[in-house]
Amino acid sequence: MVAFEPGTGAGDTAAGMERHRSAYRRLKAMLPSKASEWLRDLYSLVYDFKAVKAIGATIDRERPDFVYERYSDYHLSGWKAASNRGLPYILEIHDPPEARAYFARRANFERYNRWVQRRITTNADSMVVVSSYLKQFLVKGGVPEEKVLMLPNGVNLDLFQPTGKRE
Repeated sequence: MVAFEPGTGAGDTAAGMERHRSAYRRLKAMLPSKASEWLRDLYSLVYDFKAVKAIGATIDRERPDFVYERYSDYHLSGWKAASNRGLPYILEIHDPPEARAYFARRANFERYNRWVQRRITTNADSMVVVSSYLKQFLVKGGVPEEKVLMLPNGVNLDLFQPTGKRE
């Protein structure tokens, strides 16, 4: 298995990534909230553009059998890198962009973000979702049901016993 962690660039060290995060947090604290939200979304767009090359280089070096990616706003890079190399693309989705209103967070480029979601869900070889609601949402949006695997993000309370024997 090959893990590709999104960062600020290919080959960044953990310390280098933390310096970038720290600088971003300082800048965010100085800006009005709307400006920092725009900055966050613009960074995501730029990162996605650069990530296609970095993910592709990782794929070329490690030669995985498929690409498995968790959905992230604005990001087409994993799908592009996989499709450019003829690899199966599996997408994990925890919430669609439409759920953002519930969490009081909107993307600044919402129309583009929805286009990205439609593009990768249409082209993914399969998807993993965490709820039956999300599976139904995708199927209603035109994704074939057989492409969507539901893997609940929870616990079976009949099997989980918080007290008693550990085994």
